[in-house]
Amino acid sequence: MISRYIVRSLFILSWCSLIAITGCDEDEAVPEMSAHFKASVSNTEAMEAPGDILFRNASKNGLSYHWDFSTAYLKNDPARPTTFNGMSPDSVHFPIPGTYNVTITVSGSDGQKDETYTQTYEFTKKDPVVTFSPESILMDTAVHFTVDFLRFEDKTPSFEWTFEDGDPATSAEENPSVEFQAAGDKLVVLKLNDGEEVFTIETTVSVKSILFPTLYFTDMGTEQIFMTKISGEPDEEVTSTGAFLSSGSLPLTLLVDNGRVYYSNTDKTLGTATFGEIKSFKWDGTDHRTIATGGSGHIVPFAMTINGNDLYFADRREGIFKINKTVENQNMPDLTRWLHHNESEYYTNGIGWGHQNGGLVFYNNEIWWTKCSNGKGLYTIHPDLPRNVDSKVTGDKLLENYPMRSLTIDENTGKVYFFLNKPVGDMSIGMYVANSDGSELTLIEAYEPGTDFDGTGGEAQYIGVTGITILDDYVYWGYRDNGNAVATSGIKRAKLDGTGTEMFLSGYVPYGIVIDTTPR
Repeated sequence: MISRYIVRSLFILSWCSLIAITGCDEDEAVPEMSAHFKASVSNTEAMEAPGDILFRNASKNGLSYHWDFSTAYLKNDPARPTTFNGMSPDSVHFPIPGTYNVTITVSGSDGQKDETYTQTYEFTKKDPVVTFSPESILMDTAVHFTVDFLRFEDKTPSFEWTFEDGDPATSAEENPSVEFQAAGDKLVVLKLNDGEEVFTIETTVSVKSILFPTLYFTDMGTEQIFMTKISGEPDEEVTSTGAFLSSGSLPLTLLVDNGRVYYSNTDKTLGTATFGEIKSFKWDGTDHRTIATGGSGHIVPFAMTINGNDLYFADRREGIFKINKTVENQNMPDLTRWLHHNESEYYTNGIGWGHQNGGLVFYNNEIWWTKCSNGKGLYTIHPDLPRNVDSKVTGDKLLENYPMRSLTIDENTGKVYFFLNKPVGDMSIGMYVANSDGSELTLIEAYEPGTDFDGTGGEAQYIGVTGITILDDYVYWGYRDNGNAVATSGIKRAKLDGTGTEMFLSGYVPYGIVIDTTPR
């Protein structure tokens, strides 16, 4: 009995001792601490000073972090500190060429050894770069030069520019302006002393002779389209664009949009047509394309305008079509009218015989269109075709008593320049200018068809002037003398106030004309 109790007691004592010993080994282990960071650039990349780097702390199990950037500093801190205490710094700026050691020190609890991590970054000196604006340089036009270089805070740089055929020929300014006096490739040299070394930078610029707007016009004498520069000089060269007009057609409209010239041809019979087409070519007379052909009946292009990729053309009398100007070889009879005049609430004069469509212009985010001969008026509609409760297209009526064959609008003043192709009261046929409400109506030049102007179309369908365009202080239009006499026909122009009418270019028989205002 005694021995059994002794054995049990020893067993219990041993078990308790084991528990005590095991309990002493259960203290929590300290997590392993490490130092590391990642950067927005690799330390093997070639970097030019000045430059910036973003750092992200990738350390583990630390309690505090200390960063050292050598002589680099926090970019957005006016004090420019070269050290930082915290998780991750803001952008770090490396101001000059050199070797930079970036170090992070990670500290843990008392008794733990700090951990560090260092990366080395090399910044080289960037080469100076000369730039200029505008990119397209013209003779006798200011060109601005700048130089991008490493600027040392304690150094004063100096600049020595020389410009071949430049005015001035030299400059000591940092960012000079110069006008070149001759066309061709011109050498620009900059000797830059940044305070530590001297650089010589050579740049060749291409200087073009003065560029001018281009006048495009149709000529029924030779049945083609010509172009000429509007330079202000007499006897400017006139050249063919290579666009030939179909025999017996009327090229009523010319447009320029985004470097392309668009033109329409319409059956000369003016009645139930058997022919119509819309074509285009690049501004220099290349890349000729056919957009739509096959016009018949009343579906022929009497006028056109463009907004973005949308080309709108008015047919003979019934409405307006809309197609994408980039399409090719469309068949006109297959097209659907974008707007039939019978759908509108504001035009009620009918679409019968002689109620021809006149001009078409996109202005002030609206389409402005006119009726001529037996039809009358200037009307505006929004491209979205808003409708009233009766599903009629809404719009405005302007100058509704005037039969207007063609028009253009001065973008600066809003004045309307138009050709009246039928007498109204004491107003004779001719070129006019007025405000859109009819006020300040001014006769520019009167005509009598069959006497001093071509009488094509007769009284009910008199064609008259189909091309009107504006450049600077002048309005231009195509003038065809009686019988399409070549010697006395051509391009006329007048001042925008309606005075000073003169023959600008003679010897051609024009319908559509247009001016590309982009200097080329």
